[in-house]
Amino acid sequence: MTHLFLTVLLIVSGTSTFINADDSEKVNINDVVDVLIQDATNSFKETNSGSVAVPDLERTFKKSFLKGGVKATRGVFSDLTTLKRTGNATLTLSGDSATVKVLLGLGKMQLEFGHCRAWISKLSTSDRLSINVNRNSIEVKITITIDGDNCKTTLDDARINEFGDLKVVLKNLGKVKFIADRLVDWIVNHFDGKIRAALESKLKSALEKELKKHNLCSLIK
Repeated sequence: MTHLFLTVLLIVSGTSTFINADDSEKVNINDVVDVLIQDATNSFKETNSGSVAVPDLERTFKKSFLKGGVKATRGVFSDLTTLKRTGNATLTLSGDSATVKVLLGLGKMQLEFGHCRAWISKLSTSDRLSINVNRNSIEVKITITIDGDNCKTTLDDARINEFGDLKVVLKNLGKVKFIADRLVDWIVNHFDGKIRAALESKLKSALEKELKKHNLCSLIK
């Protein structure tokens, strides 16, 4: 088995620095990952693709003599152009491969529905529905594999592992408090069931595109 050494390219200085690392030792590669993330966000901006259309949200309930629900349409998720690194990017050697792990997040994560009607019995309110997600996190894992003279970089995961601290804004929501108490749970379930997979797929596609432009194999010598 070939023993690998680590080479970190310091992008900010324009020079190459060679750092030797043994197996299982974690090495900080923030500068390299920051450039990759910046290129991904620039691509989102240039192609005007920082937003994602989302399916309608529709829920109903019936409890005793009460019934009501919510229907939100023309939904949009944003903003992928605010993607940033939120934790250290580390590279760990293991035999003839290396693993890069980093936590990312969106500076702005928002769901907005152009129209929403919430009702309970004869009471209702209709307006734009906005949901600001104040805590979010995206876990990214990349594997670099050496096989003789060949090197392969694989994006194993780009997974949203936190979606919390939601602030819901809907005019006169207090009129239908019974609905308001359930709306956050409905939104979280809607995200998990109808939005998360498509969003993770788009993030993964964007990062894979940038990985093809950035030779992470140069990190290993």
